Amino acid sequence: MREPKFASKYPHYYRSVHGLTHVDVYRVLQLFEVTDPNIAHAVKKLLAPGNRGAKDRSKDIREAIVTLERWEEMQEEMQEEAAIHRPKPFAEPTPIGERHPDLGPPEPELPLGRHRG
Repeated sequence: MREPKFASKYPHYYRSVHGLTHVDVYRVLQLFEVTDPNIAHAVKKLLAPGNRGAKDRSKDIREAIVTLERWEEMQEEMQEEAAIHRPKPFAEPTPIGERHPDLGPPEPELPLGRHRG
């Protein structure tokens, strides 16, 4: 069998299925290394919209869209989470004998012989 016309120009869209007589949705996902569950769910619905018996075509397509919108939300959540935990850039060192401004004002000193607690 000869190679498809555009396989060398767009190799990321082609996978060999040599030795296979049939492929199902899960084999396609595996061949294209789809590991994200949201994307896998949407692809499954889009490969056979309305053909799975339970739902009509528009319902399957709408559910795929909703799944991909959730994927986008999750990407934003991960970026926000990463920003929260991103290390702060190094600041200028606090000169010896001065209190760092992030520490707030110092606690008042107690008279001799008095304890906190």
